[in-house]
Amino acid sequence: MQRSRELQEASDILGVPVNALEADLKRMLSRATGRPGSRRTAAKTTHRGQVKRLSEEVQLAEHIVAMPALGELVEGYLPSDMLLDGQCAAIVACTMEAHAGGVGLMSVIREHDDEEGTLGRFATELQMAPSRVVGVDSSREKAVKDLILYIWRRKLQKERADLESQINAGGNKQLAERLRQMPYDLKGLTHWDSGSAIIEIEMAE
Repeated sequence: MQRSRELQEASDILGVPVNALEADLKRMLSRATGRPGSRRTAAKTTHRGQVKRLSEEVQLAEHIVAMPALGELVEGYLPSDMLLDGQCAAIVACTMEAHAGGVGLMSVIREHDDEEGTLGRFATELQMAPSRVVGVDSSREKAVKDLILYIWRRKLQKERADLESQINAGGNKQLAERLRQMPYDLKGLTHWDSGSAIIEIEMAE
């Protein structure tokens, strides 16, 4: 019943018949499971053309859409520019805006979407996706925390590779000190208690 209401709301906003929207959604979900095909990923409003979905960021967007209150974790521990998938970043931002304003997600998306309703279609796909967690809300909260930690590890791993290249090219002592700290930070980012403290330091710098 809830999914039917969500489809009807999306249908009204996008101006697409419910049966056509549902067929389109099933087709996109089948692609997400690895079947042949390609998914359109670029939204004009994001200006971050993506060729391939980043699964961890899709998971994060799914969790935030399903439980918007978790957007506070994202706001506090994950700068928006660390999300590389433009549509996922846009969905997370729209969900947080809708939650803060006490309005429907689709109404916020409509303000930011392109003429083809690309973002709205992606939001509907996320809403209709099978749940990745079973049980209490704390399971979803833990999943979001784990994804935040993963995205930070991804950032630091890239930074470590860049530092190694700079040092090999004659980088200064400060870069070497930062590089030596990296293994400890990456290890700390495998658990929320230690990782959240590291994130707070990183964001304060």
